[in-house]
Amino acid sequence: MKKIFNKEIYPIIGILSYFLLYFYFLLNTGFSSDDAYNAHFRGHLVDERTTLWDYYSFHFLRQIEGSGGRLSFVAILYNTGLYYITQSTYIIKTISLLVLSLTVLYFYLFIKNLTKSRDFALLVALLIPVFFQIRPWHDPIIAFTFLFPLVFLLIFSSLVSFQYALKINNIYYKFVSCILYFLACFMYEIAYFLFPLFLLAALNQKEETFSKNNLYISIKKSFPQMFIGIFSILWVLFYKYFGGEDNWRTNIAFSEDFFYAFYYQLTASFPLSFWFFNADWSSLKFKYFDFFIILITPFLLYFFSKKIFSTKKSKLPIISILFITFILWVFPAVITALSGHQIELKNAGMGFGYLPVFFQYFGTCLLLSLVIYKIFYKYIGNKNLVISIFVLIFSPLFVINYAYNQDVALSGDVVFKHPRNLLISALEAGLLEKVNEEDIIFRPGYYHSDYYTGYYSVLGIRVNMCDTRFLPTFEKYSSDFDKCFEDGFGNGDTFKYKKLDDVTILEPNHKAWFVSYEYEKRGNGGYVYFAQIDEMIVEEADVMKILAAPVSDVYVYSLETNSIEKLNIPKGKKFDMNKFSEDRSLVYSIRKNGRTPVDIDKYIYDPISFSWSDQVYPREGDSENNLRWTSGFAELKIFNLSSEEKKVNYSFSISSPTGRNSVITINDQDYNLAAGAHLPVSNEVVVGRKPFKLEIYSDDLPIDNGDPRNIVFGIFNYKQWVDTKKNETKATLEKNSIYPSYGPGWHSDEKTHRWSNKRNPIIYLNSPFALDKNLLLSFKLGTVLNNSVRIIFNGKEVGPLRYITPKNSLSIGPINLEVKTGINVLEFRATENPSKPKNGDHRVLGISISDLNLEVNEN
Repeated sequence: MKKIFNKEIYPIIGILSYFLLYFYFLLNTGFSSDDAYNAHFRGHLVDERTTLWDYYSFHFLRQIEGSGGRLSFVAILYNTGLYYITQSTYIIKTISLLVLSLTVLYFYLFIKNLTKSRDFALLVALLIPVFFQIRPWHDPIIAFTFLFPLVFLLIFSSLVSFQYALKINNIYYKFVSCILYFLACFMYEIAYFLFPLFLLAALNQKEETFSKNNLYISIKKSFPQMFIGIFSILWVLFYKYFGGEDNWRTNIAFSEDFFYAFYYQLTASFPLSFWFFNADWSSLKFKYFDFFIILITPFLLYFFSKKIFSTKKSKLPIISILFITFILWVFPAVITALSGHQIELKNAGMGFGYLPVFFQYFGTCLLLSLVIYKIFYKYIGNKNLVISIFVLIFSPLFVINYAYNQDVALSGDVVFKHPRNLLISALEAGLLEKVNEEDIIFRPGYYHSDYYTGYYSVLGIRVNMCDTRFLPTFEKYSSDFDKCFEDGFGNGDTFKYKKLDDVTILEPNHKAWFVSYEYEKRGNGGYVYFAQIDEMIVEEADVMKILAAPVSDVYVYSLETNSIEKLNIPKGKKFDMNKFSEDRSLVYSIRKNGRTPVDIDKYIYDPISFSWSDQVYPREGDSENNLRWTSGFAELKIFNLSSEEKKVNYSFSISSPTGRNSVITINDQDYNLAAGAHLPVSNEVVVGRKPFKLEIYSDDLPIDNGDPRNIVFGIFNYKQWVDTKKNETKATLEKNSIYPSYGPGWHSDEKTHRWSNKRNPIIYLNSPFALDKNLLLSFKLGTVLNNSVRIIFNGKEVGPLRYITPKNSLSIGPINLEVKTGINVLEFRATENPSKPKNGDHRVLGISISDLNLEVNEN
């Protein structure tokens, strides 16, 4: 193939150089999608206690039996072999970038040999970058260890070898072509269906492309490759229907969903299709190097287009080009839409494309290049004008595509790259060097790197790993529960059990550890916290919950300094690793004053703890601002593990996202919850050996937003503290407990005031767990128009008719109100309907309320 590499290749070298700059950001991405687990391959071998050779021996045979006939041996071999050799993202991403650039080179060579036109082939290669799109869902470029680019490269390097073999009639290149295509077919099944390209390549060796004689000769010449493709298809069909296990991936699904899936997959290969339907301008952040790309792109497009569009027009084999377009663009969309991914693709929607879209990029690029080539030579008399229009159109497309590709690719680093780098760095620094195989490690599993084989890959030993965020870990009688709390890994009982009513204290029989971490979202810093558990306190139930994990010492690894230090815990105190792990934000940002330091006093072990029932989903947010969604019922339990009774205060508010009014029942007491309003709850209780229980029900239905959790209401900002004031009693707290919530007829809160959108808005005054009392109420009323307002409290008018004007707000009160336990209704009845103000506000506004103040009348 020496003749290929002559001076004619210099332009393609220039285009490929630009291509490498265009996708250089791939070197900064982490392992996403399946690769996040593939990178743990060494850990997988440790887990199975097997060698690489034994793994191949077993799994190659098993792959035939359980794959539905799919022939993917080579994919398994290169994928696992690569991650066995290295787990470096930089090395693997470098290989990926090189493979991508080679796909462009070999597609260029194939088109050049087929069309006999270097200029047209250069145009195709020049435009390819604007077709490559990176998506956050099953993307063939940043995920799956460059599987689809490699399959494409093998197919087209096989085609180029075949073309050269036909040219010089060399058996060696024919053999190389067969081997390369054979390897592609043993990687992914889309390669099976591309065998017609070999026939097309043979047909185009002569002028009489579609003559009977040429067709017969071409079939003979391309028969080995065609046989490999057809045999692979027949093998899958035979194995699927006559032997082995069924595999949903080889199922054919022809239904009405096919047309949706086909349309989405077909259009996903259009330039900027993902950006057009899904992206957001505000997400783009440019770096210094990006401005270099922005600057050079129009100059390079102009330079290359001047080279490409010569005055000599080539006669292109249009039928052959259209046939390649169909094979690469339309056909992958058809087989994808017929596959087991049909519903998945339909649900993803416009702009998303499944993995074979990588082949489609080349098909649509080829078709567009043909159109541009024809248009240019139709207006060859205005060559400079046409080139200028070409540059003006494609320069912004190239820049936008580059910016969004980089944005999508790097946005995954917060999930895939940074937590993995932090954890690996901590393990390599020796943070867990004291851990032995019979030990047990509890850690919250947030990301792929937290999977147990991720730890095994670096530690080199098989340790019992338990995920504190994985529900089956705490479900009694499950295999995960047995592994973590019973006879873990066959090393004997992991804990001794000491039961105290609804609480159980677990004392480790083997060393038990707790690992937690947090990292800076840009990857510049991070901390891993590691401690040996003295005991673990859990709620005794069919699904246990960790209430506390007291530890004596905590070791901290810092990514920034690559060092390990020890937290300064006060002597005689213990640090609650469970509370710390749940409370600290997983991802933090660099601020002016740096990272928020660990407040050790805040996490000192407290014998007063609490838990929410299974119908309450895990907390979102931090200790100061948080929420727990529920499916319609919630039970709060407060535990006291000390030897004496304690006064415990708690507070939270309830709100619903359904947009409907509802009734909230708290321990048999009903409260009205208006749409968009908050129902505050606060109380003080005395807790002894028996836990305090609070049950909350809602009569509402779940919100219909597609969330599988069936959310009905949320519990916001739960706080709990022990009363240290000896003279304050439960009755005193109850006496001062009353909270307003805005009912129907109000716009959203604007912090300083709130506008109504109806003539008769309502405010609920909630008195939960309270005694009947007199209340002093004061507030200010405003209006858009001259208005008159009556104030009604629990059905009775309070005071005279109030007149208000737009210029001045009217102060009301203090009004003495007799408040009953539960819901009290404060209603405003205005004479004027809400209207649009003249300041450009699009809302209709009625009256406004501000400076709302509630005080208990002690007299």
